[in-house]
Amino acid sequence: MAAKILVTGDVVLDVNLYTGGRMTPDSDERGIRVQRESGGAMITWSLLRELAGMKPDPRHKGDALKAEDLVFGIKEPTVENLESWPEGFRAATLWEPVEVVLNKKKEKRWYPAKPPLGYGSAGDQAYPATAIPDMNDVHPRIVVIDDGMLGFRKRTAKGCWPEFLEKGPEAAPEVQWIVLKMSSPLGHGDLWHALSGK
Repeated sequence: MAAKILVTGDVVLDVNLYTGGRMTPDSDERGIRVQRESGGAMITWSLLRELAGMKPDPRHKGDALKAEDLVFGIKEPTVENLESWPEGFRAATLWEPVEVVLNKKKEKRWYPAKPPLGYGSAGDQAYPATAIPDMNDVHPRIVVIDDGMLGFRKRTAKGCWPEFLEKGPEAAPEVQWIVLKMSSPLGHGDLWHALSGK
């Protein structure tokens, strides 16, 4: 399977809480809304998919990125599946509406993020993700790894790593770039040592 970009890494269940002003059942104010979505590496993959098909820079000589050029390396990170993952793989953010003036009319429609509510419980938790079945048959030119320090960086998650990360660059001569987005602490963990050859 040929692909230009393989995206993998930590996935979380993002729980977004949008506050409302409906304090009584008969109020017509906006009510509270809870939105769950796949976050972490899934957001990176989604952003790249949104770019697919867009006209590239006119100076670019190659083809435009296509949706089929992207492969996500974690198996089925749907909201339904993430609900069964350990609490430590959940994050929450509170969003409150702000009144703005549009066309001389006041509306509450912008939601700046308040301080994040944080991640779920900490502690040693088994890494819940699994790699897609044919990941080692994917031969990308670019590998994008979202290391949110939720376990993907540990050797206990190496079943989700592309095989060549441990074997070294000679195992994947077609890989031209590895893009690593890493949460603090930087330069730590088994994944970092595998990538840096140390």
